[in-house]
Amino acid sequence: MAIARALIRSPQVLLLDEPTAALDSQSERIVVEALDRAIQGYCQCMVMVTHRLGVIRRLDVNRVIVMDNGKVAEQGHPEDLLRKPNGMFANLAREQGIFPAEYDTDSETHPISGSSSVDSTKGNQTIASLCTT
Repeated sequence: MAIARALIRSPQVLLLDEPTAALDSQSERIVVEALDRAIQGYCQCMVMVTHRLGVIRRLDVNRVIVMDNGKVAEQGHPEDLLRKPNGMFANLAREQGIFPAEYDTDSETHPISGSSSVDSTKGNQTIASLCTT
């Protein structure tokens, strides 16, 4: 309900803390679709704390910051972080059954967004922060 109230106000910046943590899969899908519409429309920046990495992929997140004991451990595009063999993000993703998508490394085009890591045409940014401890 709190997410719905926030989205009704059409915020330019949206801060979310574990927005899908307590939801079943059907409710999660509905919330993710609403968040996706927000970021494609009026919301210029979304900052989200989550441990559910599938949400990061479905929301076309273009930057992930992994925190460990209050410090930045990793940051970058989620697909790049998935390719780090011993990275914290990659390890957590593998535990959740998430693996890197294939993409053309020559053009630096990512399969999730179909664009470079930062979409300069819209200026919209979606940042997911992942706290491991």
